Amino acid sequence: MKRRKKKSESISKKIVGRFDIPEDVVFDIPRITVCDNTEIRIENYKTVLEYEETAIKLACKDKFININGKNLNITIITDDEISVKGIITAIEFA
Repeated sequence: MKRRKKKSESISKKIVGRFDIPEDVVFDIPRITVCDNTEIRIENYKTVLEYEETAIKLACKDKFININGKNLNITIITDDEISVKGIITAIEFA
């Protein structure tokens, strides 16, 4: 089963390379857009694990994203996109 997954990922990588398709579309990789230190938008996240004024923790396909700061506020949230505004002091990947 693991071999089949590896083979399908290899085929997908070849398709991405040949047709110039962004990897985040095919592999569900988070796409992060940061505007100064006051706004961050993350596409392809899975769920919000923690939401406080000073910290937001998101689960993605195979990692976690921690956003730390002051006065953090989720301004947009959909099934696959989230936008946070506030004073962002750190973005961590775990």
